[in-house]
Formats: sequence, C-alpha cells, structure tokens
Amino acid sequence: MSLHMITTFDTADYAAWREVFDTELSGLRHAGLHPVKVLHETENANRVWILFEVQDRHRAECWID
Repeated sequence: MSLHMITTFDTADYAAWREVFDTELSGLRHAGLHPVKVLHETENANRVWILFEVQDRHRAECWID
C-alpha cells in the first residue's frame, strides 16, 4: 500500500514559487516525498495543490514538522 499526501496553499506569485520549488526537488525526495502532481487553480493561479507520494513516512513527517 502506498501513502499519499495532498497539500494546498496560496503563494504570492506562482511562477516565482515554482522556480524555487523545482530547485528543491532533491530535498523533498530525500525527505521521502515524491511530487506526483503540482496544480494551480484556474480562477486563482496562486492557489497551489500538490499531490505527493510518500516513500518514507517517518522522514516525511520529520520534514513536515
């Protein structure tokens, strides 16, 4: 059984946030989080939704804390 996590939040500027997010992917993966989908809303492009596959629950929980 695989675990998944969904997170949503608002950002001031999606494009700027996405550039930073893309540079942090190795850190997320090291924390046991693999982003499956990154979406933003049509009506509010700065509202972000991320679906993560959780590959290591303990490391992911430590990263979240």
